[in-house]
Amino acid sequence: MVDSTPSSSPSPSMPPSATAAAAIPFRSDPDLRGDGVGLPAAALACLLVLAAAIVVLKRWGPGSAALPARRLRAVQVIESVRLADRTRVSVLRYRDRELLVAHSEHAIAVLSDEAATPAAGDAA
Repeated sequence: MVDSTPSSSPSPSMPPSATAAAAIPFRSDPDLRGDGVGLPAAALACLLVLAAAIVVLKRWGPGSAALPARRLRAVQVIESVRLADRTRVSVLRYRDRELLVAHSEHAIAVLSDEAATPAAGDAA
């Protein structure tokens, strides 16, 4: 007659580590489970921080009236065109002058130097 009750001794076909792991009961840690409030609270906190960042950027961000206007650069590149791989012709504005400049890898040449004409947006 064959006994159907499990024996407490490990069978020769099972490795000892498998029987040791099977003997340890599973227990959940109540600290890691949480009460279900953590994720929604974290999502709400992230949304509040995002909303605050949007308000701050709209009020004090770039181009706002609350900050002083940025000083225009002394040299402005009006237009630049590539003539060859390493050669360009550029129109530069410096104070009240417009310069037509050719520049390459090893040289710069001023082709024209004239008084700047007011642009359509500059006329008051």
